[in-house]
Amino acid sequence: MVVSPLRRCRCPVLAGLRTLLTATFLTAALTGNAAATWDRAHGDAANAGFTDVATRPAVQPSATVPNLGTFARGAGPVIGPDGTVYLGNEQGVLWALHADGSFYWNQPLGAGQSIQASPAVDSDGSIYVIGERTYTDHRVSPAVKRTDSTLYHIAPTGGGLWTQAFPEHFSDAPVAASRGATSAPPNIWRSGTQAAILIPVAYKVLGGGSELYLLAFPPDGGPPRQQSVTYQGQTVSGDDGGLLGTIGCYLILCFLAPGFAPRQIPPNPVDLLPAHLVAPMPGVGVFTFSGGGLPWVVVNDLWQQTVGYTLSPDGGLTERFRVTDPARGYAAAPMLLPDGHSVTAASDVSDGSLTGGHVAFTGPNGASLPTVRNFDPLLATPARTGDGRVVVASQSGGLIFISGSTVTASLQFPGQTIASPAVSRSHVFVSTASSLRTLNALTMTEVGHFDWTGGGLSGPAIGPSGQIYAIAANTLYIWPGPPHRPFPPIPPVPVKPAPRSNGR
Repeated sequence: MVVSPLRRCRCPVLAGLRTLLTATFLTAALTGNAAATWDRAHGDAANAGFTDVATRPAVQPSATVPNLGTFARGAGPVIGPDGTVYLGNEQGVLWALHADGSFYWNQPLGAGQSIQASPAVDSDGSIYVIGERTYTDHRVSPAVKRTDSTLYHIAPTGGGLWTQAFPEHFSDAPVAASRGATSAPPNIWRSGTQAAILIPVAYKVLGGGSELYLLAFPPDGGPPRQQSVTYQGQTVSGDDGGLLGTIGCYLILCFLAPGFAPRQIPPNPVDLLPAHLVAPMPGVGVFTFSGGGLPWVVVNDLWQQTVGYTLSPDGGLTERFRVTDPARGYAAAPMLLPDGHSVTAASDVSDGSLTGGHVAFTGPNGASLPTVRNFDPLLATPARTGDGRVVVASQSGGLIFISGSTVTASLQFPGQTIASPAVSRSHVFVSTASSLRTLNALTMTEVGHFDWTGGGLSGPAIGPSGQIYAIAANTLYIWPGPPHRPFPPIPPVPVKPAPRSNGR
């Protein structure tokens, strides 16, 4: 950036203003534009997994924070506008840590609640987090498992603002009754002064099967709008109340992808993800075209469909497109590119087993892009780079870069992963079972790694000053951002005193 010199003036006020503006221009030149906050599970509302901030390779962590409880698959850290780091554990405790990892506060949800997904942080710093309670309902014989979900709104300094239970379905039929189950993170839709908290949730259906709904909660804590997305018939078996089916038992929070296994077993056990791995439900993506208009909401169902809606405060959710992918056995959350294409990383299914993976492009951009195929199973939400390339991690430890619909680079790491990549202005960070890998975002080559165990289950988050936060073996690791570059000294501007008139 070129800084234009200001013309000198003898006026002390304008001289001071010149000094202030010069400092402002230098600050912008040295630091660039302010980075967006990593306030959602995948970075932002569009699930871009990208923030425009400089970072450095994650080699030696500056801090580790153990003893935070256990974390569900996909439940990684998110960051508030002031740099506070938030994590929710399976014991139902929301943790708030300062940027350096030191303790700030924690908030137990209580009542047997478990947090199965990352929170979402609103622009005012308040936090939305979902609590799940799964228990055995003995009102019927044989007894059935039931899951009830609740949305909690937490103040930035801790303490509850409000709670709202999810709607109950089939309340007069205990065999199918529930308040829904989800392991998808909340997302926030905004249009002007209007907002809604969006959550996909699965319900049992009386007589067998299940139905995916999209809930839109108002920010004042009122009851949500409900939109049916898709229904899937399943075979009722045992005492599970119709929960178990060909795609897994996600309704009791054990969404096991069918046939989940690598094509080639890595030789080192530390490179393996846990046996009988459970994959999280996909969250929604929210996108607004640069020219304005209503924001789009894109959701991948638990089966084969990608559905796009617009949401208006008066009209609610209106379906705009629906695309069926018959080869799909599992789909991660959609990532929205700046041009309006949604990108879905999916796993192929054949005879009840995952056999490969593909990347599909759908709306709201109506221009057709071909599906990119022949990958290992894909269970992680894609990310994008600053120049629009798509970055996808495969379950076997592969990392693929796609430009348009062309694979431009691919790498293979020894560790398996279901974690989404995190991308900065300068680097790509990938969590695997055995290490955190850093790549140069431009050259797509590895520039650093840190060995650990128990990683690969949730994606890293990037702080506003370039810090990296990632979870492995239920420990939070923190890597520092680039060193602060001091501003060069600004020489004082000489101001000549005003000439005095004779005797005046």
